[in-house]
Amino acid sequence: MLALNSPELDVARDHCCAGQCHGRDGAGECAADGVIGEPLRFPVAAGARHPLFQKLIIAEFWHGKNGLANIDLPPSKCKLDARYGPDLIIN
Repeated sequence: MLALNSPELDVARDHCCAGQCHGRDGAGECAADGVIGEPLRFPVAAGARHPLFQKLIIAEFWHGKNGLANIDLPPSKCKLDARYGPDLIIN
């Protein structure tokens, strides 16, 4: 959110991976244009679904099931890019 509202930065692409919640949930929240109140001007894709070398551990107690303390957000109008997140950034 800080990067999107910074006059010094021009965000061109983004991806979300598992961390505070499962990867797919995080990508959905990342694409939730309701957070910023307007459609995103760049593509968003899902990244890794789990860490490379360990089991995914999420703290639902702290972060809620959606990774954002279960805050209700308006449904997103954004469609996730079908590419794998790192591939989207590289391309």
